[in-house]
Amino acid sequence: MGLLKNTGQDKIAAIVTDDTYAFDFPARYFTDHKTISEVVSYTATYVGQARNGEND
Repeated sequence: MGLLKNTGQDKIAAIVTDDTYAFDFPARYFTDHKTISEVVSYTATYVGQARNGEND
């Protein structure tokens, strides 16, 4: 994993394709979005909140 950079906040529509690291810290979710392949959360509130196949 390379250096992570906060790029701000945005709202996207995507399907979670890999939730393997959903309960890690930081939580990592991989998506099918055409430009945003990974969502990383450093807030414990969102750990484990999305599962494979979910969208929103």
